[in-house]
Amino acid sequence: MGKTVVITRPDFDLATYYWKRLSSEVITYAKESGFEVIDLPKEKATRQNLERAVQRSPNLYILNGHGTTETVMGQKNEVILNSENVSRFSGSIIYTIACEAIVGIGKRSISDGVRCFIGYKFQFAVYSDKNHSANPENDEYARHFFGATNMIPKTLFKGNSCNEAVERAREAFQKSIIELKTRTVKESLPDNVWTLKYLLWDAASLHLEGDGDSRAF
Repeated sequence: MGKTVVITRPDFDLATYYWKRLSSEVITYAKESGFEVIDLPKEKATRQNLERAVQRSPNLYILNGHGTTETVMGQKNEVILNSENVSRFSGSIIYTIACEAIVGIGKRSISDGVRCFIGYKFQFAVYSDKNHSANPENDEYARHFFGATNMIPKTLFKGNSCNEAVERAREAFQKSIIELKTRTVKESLPDNVWTLKYLLWDAASLHLEGDGDSRAF
């Protein structure tokens, strides 16, 4: 089995800027683990480039960006995945942070041959510290969300199943939830309260379609 992964990292608003920066650790982790990474940042996160990458037969696609129930988007909200091209990804595993994509295109992808699709049933929510918007890596609130979401590809890189990847992410969410609950009891600051609410929301939203026992590598 090959060891190729594709990651899209659009960057054109605050949300995608955070995703681009905080998913860099996934790329570093993959390369250090011996994987070939096809990175599509900013203007490279287009439908054409994603479809071109399919020719390299990647095992795993990590699609950052906005979405709807029927689409995953790239740079400047260009639709890069929908019902018209999802069959091209047959045989692979897809993980996306795109809001609600698993509800529609996620289910559709399985009937078109995708082995497993991991995503979020609701809008993905992140609470961030505006004082660290220029350096997301230093944002103590955002790190809770991306620490959990990045656990999914990291777990897949280790050869674990999609079910195990989702479980590791849920455990990471739960760890942060416990931390925030303890902190909120001691000091009920709005930042702590909203971070906790969003973590609970995202943890409940995480879902997969298809063969949960499948492995990308």
